[in-house]
Amino acid sequence: MSEPSKKTPGSKQREFYDKRKYPRIEQDGEVVLILPDKQKLITRMFDISPDGIQTRFDRDTARAIKPVVENILKKMSGDLHIIFTLSITSKEMKHDAYCRPIYIHRIDSGLYAMGMQFTRLEKESRKVLKKFIEISMEPL
Repeated sequence: MSEPSKKTPGSKQREFYDKRKYPRIEQDGEVVLILPDKQKLITRMFDISPDGIQTRFDRDTARAIKPVVENILKKMSGDLHIIFTLSITSKEMKHDAYCRPIYIHRIDSGLYAMGMQFTRLEKESRKVLKKFIEISMEPL
């Protein structure tokens, strides 16, 4: 899979970023998407915040995900089950969450991004995520 683009956002993208409620922490790691039919797809985490996560993936993965996401967006209901890992002080912890897809976009030739909002995240996972973000935002 291609490396996620680190290009400076254009004016339209900047408008979107400016509307965000929480800071995004860039983070590379595997995110397993579990589709309603129990199919598991591997994507890459691009960034994470207290309320959501962005993953990136290739064209083949997009083909598998897109009909599911479009169905969820059309019905305005339904969630995707995801599993991701965060490391705090070299201790890795897996987290199970449910997310509502907000968007899916092609960002480059063969590279797609999907933004999701957490709808269910265990209390302990929320605490770990909060700590992860606090540590990530501390000055070096």
